[in-house]
Amino acid sequence: MSAEKWDISNNRIVIVSEAGNTENTVYGNGEEVYYIGGNEIPRFPLLVVKNNERMVLKTPATKSAEAKYEFAKNSYNPNYNNSKSTKWSEWREQNVSRGVDTLDYLSGKRIHSRLIEAYKRSI
Repeated sequence: MSAEKWDISNNRIVIVSEAGNTENTVYGNGEEVYYIGGNEIPRFPLLVVKNNERMVLKTPATKSAEAKYEFAKNSYNPNYNNSKSTKWSEWREQNVSRGVDTLDYLSGKRIHSRLIEAYKRSI
């Protein structure tokens, strides 16, 4: 089954909850319909519900509070600012006086011609 062959006029959606490579529960109309093996490929569209590997449980839900989650790694967090890994480069007119040989750049002779042509087509 591919997305191109999906009949979008059919509004019945089958849902499976991922449990790994063992049997996964398949739901239809809110009820368990059957199980599908982790290595089986269905011939119909289905929606897979699974855990997000980028998020981890920080605090479980209680009667008075919802569960709290956090990013498993800071690299997954779009709001995390790691100034140590960020390097900014800026061109200034006074750099010209330092001389071309002392600037941090890659000589055009060391760049493959296909990369140069691709860059020229992109601008």
